[in-house]
Amino acid sequence: RTITYQAPRQVASFILRSSYQHRYRFRFRFRYRYPSTTKPNSGYFASRSRELSTLYLVLPRCPIFSSVSSIKRSRDSNHGSNHSKMRASSDIASECDINATNREHGISSPSPASVNTNNDSPKSTATTSTTVSSTTSASATSGTDSERHQNRKVFYIRLAMIATLVTATALVSTLVGSYVSADERSNFELQYTDSVSEVAEAFQHRINTKHDIAKSFSAMITSRYGNVARKVAGEEPTWPNATMPDFQEVSEGMLRIAAGRALSFNPIITQDVDRMGWEAHAAESAWMLEDERLVDARSGDTYVEWPEDRTVSFGIYSRDSDGKVVYDPGYAPESKFKNVMVPVWQIAPIETNKKAVMFNLHSEENRRQALDHMMEHKVPALTAILQLVQDADMRPSSILFNPVFDTFPSSKNNNEDTSPWDHKDSNTGEEKVDEDEDEDESGQKVVGSVSIVFSWDTLLNKILPDYIKGMVCVLQSSAGQTFTYSISGDTVTLLGRGDRHDPTYDKYAHQVHATLSPLRGRLSMSRTTQRKFITYEMHMYPSAEFEAQYVTNRAGLYSAGAVLIFLFTSVLFLLYDYL
Repeated sequence: RTITYQAPRQVASFILRSSYQHRYRFRFRFRYRYPSTTKPNSGYFASRSRELSTLYLVLPRCPIFSSVSSIKRSRDSNHGSNHSKMRASSDIASECDINATNREHGISSPSPASVNTNNDSPKSTATTSTTVSSTTSASATSGTDSERHQNRKVFYIRLAMIATLVTATALVSTLVGSYVSADERSNFELQYTDSVSEVAEAFQHRINTKHDIAKSFSAMITSRYGNVARKVAGEEPTWPNATMPDFQEVSEGMLRIAAGRALSFNPIITQDVDRMGWEAHAAESAWMLEDERLVDARSGDTYVEWPEDRTVSFGIYSRDSDGKVVYDPGYAPESKFKNVMVPVWQIAPIETNKKAVMFNLHSEENRRQALDHMMEHKVPALTAILQLVQDADMRPSSILFNPVFDTFPSSKNNNEDTSPWDHKDSNTGEEKVDEDEDEDESGQKVVGSVSIVFSWDTLLNKILPDYIKGMVCVLQSSAGQTFTYSISGDTVTLLGRGDRHDPTYDKYAHQVHATLSPLRGRLSMSRTTQRKFITYEMHMYPSAEFEAQYVTNRAGLYSAGAVLIFLFTSVLFLLYDYL
C-alpha cells in the first residue's frame, strides 16, 4: 500500500533506520523542498541542507508504519481527540532518532526505563505500541506477500486472455476474409465459365443456323428451276434466267430465323455467253421484285436524279475507284473467273436494299474472294468483315455465300461419307499434303448463290442474362481484321477496332472458331486449300466490370465485423473489474 506522509526529519530518520534494521523491502519515493524559515535541527539530518516535506511509501502492512499511518489519519480527521496518540508516536520517533544519532557519534543510548523514569505515561504508551507492532508484524507481512502474489497471477491471466483475444481476432478475421474472398472468386470464375460456354455455343449455333437457312433456300431454288424439274415439265433449262415469284413472302420467315439483315438470290452471269440475254430477262421480270421504282424511277411522288433513278433496265453495274456508279465491264483480272459476274437479283427486304439490285458482287474484292472459293470448291464461304453502305456508323458485317446448283447430287455421291474439310488418303487414312484438288465427280454446276448478310453483333446479342455485364469478345478474321465487343445482357456494344481487352485477364481467355458445318458429298480439299478461306475466331475475356459484380468488398467488411465483435468482447472483459 502507499502512504503519503508529511513529517519532520526525525520521523523520516526513524522510518529509514527501522526499514534497514528490520530488513523490510520497501520502495520509497521522496519529494524534498528547501526550508523557508526553519533551520535544520540537530540530529541525524543535522548536516543536510534540505528538509523532508513529503514522504511516499509503498510498503506492506507493518506495525511500525501502521502506527505512523494512524498518526497521519488521526491528525487529519480528529486532531484534538487523538492528541495523546500523536504524542506517543512522536516520542517513539524521537527516541529512535536520538538513539540512532548517538550510535552514529559513538554515544551509548540510555535504556527506555532510564529515559522515562519520571514520566510513566509516555513509556507505557511506547511500550504498548512496540508490543503490538511485534505481535502483528509477521502476519501482516505474510498477508501482503500473498496479496501481491495473487495480484501478479491475476495480471498474467489477464495478459494471457488479452493475447488470446488478439490472436483469435486476427485469426478469425483472416479466415473470414479469406473464405469470403475465395467464395467470391470461385463464384466469379464459375459465372464466367458458364457465360463463356453459353456464348461459344450460341455463337457456333447461329453460324450453323445461317448456313442451314442458306442451304435450304438454295435447295428450294434448285428444286423449282433445276434441270430435273425443267425436264419433267418438258422444258429446257432456264439458267440463269430464273426469277422466283413472291420472293419477299417466301424469304421473310427464313430471314428472321437466320437473324440476317438481308437474303438474296444472285445468279452467275458470263460476260460473253449470257449477259445480254439475262439483262433482257431482268428488265422483263422487274415487276416481280415488288418495287415500282426498279421499273420506273419517276413512278413515286419524289423526283430523283442519277444514279438514284437507275432502274433494272440500266443493266449490271458496279462502282469505280471513286465510288461512282458505272456500267460493269464484266471483267475481273484478279479473279480465277475473270469473265464472271454475280449480280444481286432478288433480295429481301426490298425496302432497305433496293439500291443493291443489279450490283455486281464479283466486282468488290472481299466479296469476289468468297465467291471464287464458293464457285471453285462448291462449298459455302464467308467474306471478310465489311462496312455496309446502309450503315452510317461502324458496324462490322459479313456475307455468307451458299452455292445454288443446277441439279441435286446423284445418289452415289450423296451416300459417300466425305467432308469438304477432310482430305485423307483412302488407303492409308493419312492427311494429304499435296495442293492438287480432287476431281469433282458430283456432276453439279454452280449456277448462282444464296447470300445472307449479317452483322457480327447479332451473333452475340440475347445470349447472356441481364445480370451478366462486361464480358469482352474479340473477333478476329484470317484476313487480319480485329474488332472488340462488350456484352452486357442483351446489349452488345462495339468497343472499336483492334484487341481492346484488359491484359490483366489473359489467364481467363477462351477461344472459339466460327466454322461452317461440314457438307456431305462435296469435293474434298487439302489443308492448304482450307487456309485460303476466310475464317473467324473469337477470344473471350472477363473485364473489371464483370469481376466487380462478384468480387466485392464484402471480405473486408466481414473481417472488420469480426474484429469489432472481438474488440467489443475484449473491452467488456477489461472493464468488468472496474464496473
